[in-house]
Amino acid sequence: MVSRSVSASPDAIETHTAHFCEHCHNSLSDADIVGFAARQVVDIPELQMETVEHRAMHSQCPHCDALTQAQFPVYVDDTVQYGHRIKALSVDLKNYPLIPYYARQNE
Repeated sequence: MVSRSVSASPDAIETHTAHFCEHCHNSLSDADIVGFAARQVVDIPELQMETVEHRAMHSQCPHCDALTQAQFPVYVDDTVQYGHRIKALSVDLKNYPLIPYYARQNE
């Protein structure tokens, strides 16, 4: 288990309320809250896919009426493709188990 210090300003707080007394089993729906115990979970945010559409604009020349299409960035070479961040993450996830355990002990 990793030891971490408690954050004074967590990003979110979830409250959990008991519904019944653990001793007499009566309802606690009208009971006053007189305190709480706290524990914190540190995690990374949920990953979410982001789709960026690149549009190469067509311009019509005012002199000769010819249409010219702008160039796409060199890394955008297909109609739909994966970006550099998701490619890097997939390589990391694939190769991480191959890193010897002794090399990961200080993480």
